[in-house]
Amino acid sequence: MSHHRLGLEGGGCYSQVEWSGDCPLCESDQEDLRNVDIQRARKQAQLQECQRAVQGRIRAGERELEDFQQALNSLKCSASAVVGDSEALFSDLAQRLEQTRVEVRARLEAQEKAVLSRVEREVEELDREVAELRKREEGIDQLLLTEDNGQFLRAASLLCVQPACGRRPRAAEVSTDCFGAARRALSHLRARMEELWREEVDKITKAVNPNVYQLPATDGCKGAEKMATAVPFPLAPSACSSRTSGPERPSSGIPVASLWTQTRRTPLCYWEVEWRGGGWVDIGVTYRGIGRKGGGKPCLLGRNENSWRLRCTHSGYAAWHDNRKTTVAAAPCPRIGVLLERQQGALSFYSLSSAVALLHTFHCPFSQPLYPAFRLDLDSTVLICPPVSPSASSDL
Repeated sequence: MSHHRLGLEGGGCYSQVEWSGDCPLCESDQEDLRNVDIQRARKQAQLQECQRAVQGRIRAGERELEDFQQALNSLKCSASAVVGDSEALFSDLAQRLEQTRVEVRARLEAQEKAVLSRVEREVEELDREVAELRKREEGIDQLLLTEDNGQFLRAASLLCVQPACGRRPRAAEVSTDCFGAARRALSHLRARMEELWREEVDKITKAVNPNVYQLPATDGCKGAEKMATAVPFPLAPSACSSRTSGPERPSSGIPVASLWTQTRRTPLCYWEVEWRGGGWVDIGVTYRGIGRKGGGKPCLLGRNENSWRLRCTHSGYAAWHDNRKTTVAAAPCPRIGVLLERQQGALSFYSLSSAVALLHTFHCPFSQPLYPAFRLDLDSTVLICPPVSPSASSDL
């Protein structure tokens, strides 16, 4: 109070000075203090909000770290399991090869023993025949030297009879034919094993290449890449039918409108749909075999085995096939992309807003031509749009 020397009132020259309480400078200082307190409170609230955001990111990062640690542990377990499987596989293969080697060796040795035994018998018989022939030859030589004609004639009639000669395998036949089939079988086995070895080892080498690992792309990014290479589905006005359950009009009216478009057999097709209004819209595909009259399950998209659909409402989505429902938790989006991959057997629905988001994918081996089909409430409208190239958007 004495610093400002304002707002002081005295009773006289020597009277005691009293504070009147109305110093403008003191009031200004107090106002500044109040402003500082207000600014501090604001900044403190901002800092607390920032602190909460940082804490949230810390918790999210910690959860992500835990997930990565779990993934790392899972990868280590998977790698150990694969190494163990590899060791067990090659150990089993080595045992099987060793067992097969022993069995084949035993069979070859048995064949060798049988062949050698047969050949040895043939050799013994041939030795006996040769010995007998030599005795006959000696008898003939002695008979030719005799001078007694009577004895000569009697002995000559006996020696002139030729001994029986059986059919024996030749030595060349035995040496070339006995193991030829086994040798050819072994050669064929070697060729097959080398071919199989090259193919399978090449597959394993590619599978365990450390350079092939990449972080998986999100479903939206993968869908955008496929959309960029997909063929737009042709839409012919002459092939469309409005307010029907198919190409033919039903005998009785139904409280919805249905529409078919023409089919195409390309392996990868894509089209986009915008839906508006207060009701619901069904977007899907169907075989021609779907029912075309009436309003029962055989005629409704997704309620039978011949059709697939995504029902779009302002409260969410539901995927239907063969009368089975799958609820899709996602925010409503007025533009839907449909991607058909026939070879992979996949039908995917995407929401197309500021980013591409996968809503649902049906997996089915499509065996017949497919027709895009739509079914909508009378309060709704459907607009089939030309696809926007995902590459043109920075969000894709």
